[in-house]
Amino acid sequence: MGDMMTISVDLFSFPSGHTTRAIMVAYFFVVHFSGGLFIDSMVLTWGVAVSLSRIFLGRHHVLDVTAGAVIGILQYRLLADYLWLSEET
Repeated sequence: MGDMMTISVDLFSFPSGHTTRAIMVAYFFVVHFSGGLFIDSMVLTWGVAVSLSRIFLGRHHVLDVTAGAVIGILQYRLLADYLWLSEET
């Protein structure tokens, strides 16, 4: 139980998986299910808040989060460009 209460960067924290997933999901929803400017900005704010929380909680370094965000965007691009079926299909 003591390990759960410590605030320190994990030994293997690169890249941040939370950031990767949050950025990919936020990007996906904004592009494919746009809910207007307010909703889209709230979804993006959620993705950024998840990312920043990893730094503020002391679980990741800035580079971990930055790399996670880049990987999340690349994962979305892979999904959108190569795996996503178009409406015509």
